[in-house]
Amino acid sequence: MIPVVVLHGFMETARGHFGHQIAAWGKHRRVLAPDLPGHGRSEVDAQDPYADLLERYLIALLTKFGPADLVAASYLGSPVAARVASTRPDLVRSLVLTGVVLDVPADVFIGWLSSFSALADNRPDVAAAYHRLHGPRWRDTFTAFRTDAIARCDTHYAVTETLLRGLPMPLLIANGSAKSGEREAALRAETWGSPAHGRVIEGGGHIPGQDRPEEFAAAVTDFWEVVHVNA
Repeated sequence: MIPVVVLHGFMETARGHFGHQIAAWGKHRRVLAPDLPGHGRSEVDAQDPYADLLERYLIALLTKFGPADLVAASYLGSPVAARVASTRPDLVRSLVLTGVVLDVPADVFIGWLSSFSALADNRPDVAAAYHRLHGPRWRDTFTAFRTDAIARCDTHYAVTETLLRGLPMPLLIANGSAKSGEREAALRAETWGSPAHGRVIEGGGHIPGQDRPEEFAAAVTDFWEVVHVNA
C-alpha cells in the first residue's frame, strides 16, 4: 500500500493543518504525519540552511517508508515537497499542494515574511500560541526560516509554474476559493493538461483542509483514485 505523507505549513503542525484528513485517510491508508524540524513534537531543531535540512529530512523519511503520495501545505511544506519531487521523483508517487500562489516575486514573499514577523513581535497572544505549539525554540525556527527564505527565495522557497510543469508525477493544486491568487493557481494548473490537475474548494480559505475538511479530503481522494487507477 502506498503511504501518504502530509507536510504542514510554517509555524503549524501536521495535525493542526491536516487533522481531519489524517483521521479520514488513516482508515484505509498508512498516513505519516511528521512535524517538520523546529515545529511541534519534532525531535529535530531548525538548522541553517533551513531548506536543505527540510529536504534531507523528507528524503530520509521517504527512503525509509517507500515512495509516497505527498500532500503539502503553504510555504513550508509545499516548496520542500515540490523540490524533492523534482530531484527525487523515484520517491514521490503523486503530489498535492494546497494554500499556494504560483510565481510569487521575491520582494512580495519577503514582505509577507516581514508582516508575519511583525505579527509575532507585536501580538503576545500569537507568540504564546507559537510557544504552546513549538516550545521556546520557535524563535530560532522563525529566524532560520526567515534568514534562508530571504537569501534563497527564488531557488528554494518559490513554488513556480516552471518547476511544477516539469514534474513527471501526477500533481494536484487544491486551493480554497477565498483568495484570488490561490484560486487562480488551481485554475491555472487545470489548464496544463495531464499529469497536472487543479481543484478550487468553494468556501475554503488559505488552508481548505481546515476550512472545508471533508471537501478537501474528498477532492484529494478523488484525485488519487483517478491517477492511480490510470497509472
